[in-house]
Amino acid sequence: MLHVNVISAVALSSAQQKTLVTSLENKYKGETLSFNYRIDTSLIAGLQISVAGKLYDASVNGMLQELAKKI
Repeated sequence: MLHVNVISAVALSSAQQKTLVTSLENKYKGETLSFNYRIDTSLIAGLQISVAGKLYDASVNGMLQELAKKI
């Protein structure tokens, strides 16, 4: 079983959660996924997903940090 931690700036709607679940089930075919959702307003907007030791950061805060590294 793979644990999926989803951290978002605001609560995800049930439709957004369903889209996310479907997308990750397609990516990790054959794996059983267990989802945990949490809100963190410091992300400003967007979300972070961690699964199988990988972090997918699609948050505004993450993008700003990457930009600061390049400057």
